[in-house]
Amino acid sequence: MLVAIVDCPVLSNLSDSMHISSRGQEYGTVVKFTCDTGYLLEGATTLICDINGTWSDSPPVCKSKETF
Repeated sequence: MLVAIVDCPVLSNLSDSMHISSRGQEYGTVVKFTCDTGYLLEGATTLICDINGTWSDSPPVCKSKETF
């Protein structure tokens, strides 16, 4: 029996103020996002690569506290 390897798209275009805790993109990968001091995370703090090869949500963004 052949098992297909499922990968999610590479997370790109992340801001310089954002940090992610995992660089993997295969099925089951959990990615956690944080922002630098002075920035607020807008969106999901965690994404999971699902069996369909898609992320569980859209990547978040870090916005300057000054813009809120």
